[in-house]
Amino acid sequence: MNLKDPNYSLWDYAYYFPSAASIYPEGSDALLLGMGGGTLVKQFERLKFNTVVVEIDERIRDVAFKYFFINPGTNVIIDDARHYIRTTGKKYDVITFDLYLSETPPSHLLTLESFKDVQRILKPEGMLMINFYGFTTGELGRAARSLYKTINTSGFKTKMMVSPGSELGRNLIFLASFKDLDFS
Repeated sequence: MNLKDPNYSLWDYAYYFPSAASIYPEGSDALLLGMGGGTLVKQFERLKFNTVVVEIDERIRDVAFKYFFINPGTNVIIDDARHYIRTTGKKYDVITFDLYLSETPPSHLLTLESFKDVQRILKPEGMLMINFYGFTTGELGRAARSLYKTINTSGFKTKMMVSPGSELGRNLIFLASFKDLDFS
């Protein structure tokens, strides 16, 4: 969080998500899986989205409210992301995976089966966005290349945005949808 302006982050990747999501109008339904310090929560609020946040650990929610200036009215559901995806009846315009346990992405959410579950709750014109590590080449890039292939195999059309910097310090943002989206 930028202490001089708590609505913004010092991390480059955090600006890619609202930029991509801005193709949707105010009032769009957004599902944010993973809360952390609430960087993306604030950005989705700025876009005036109807946002539901799913966070597995209520302590993270409490810290975000207490120390990161998250609106206490934010709709936060304490649940496992995959469980929520499988049990909700709601459909979303934007679904965002910003999930890590320390530096480990939740592999149970990055499977063909999980992406099929996401498709059930994504509106026909909707978009799935996934935050991932920045390696794409060599042995360390196998995970990102595998994820890209898995997303496509599930039936999504996929684009990838890359934040600035070397592979070691950058993020990959996967954008997946049922059809090509117009970002112009």
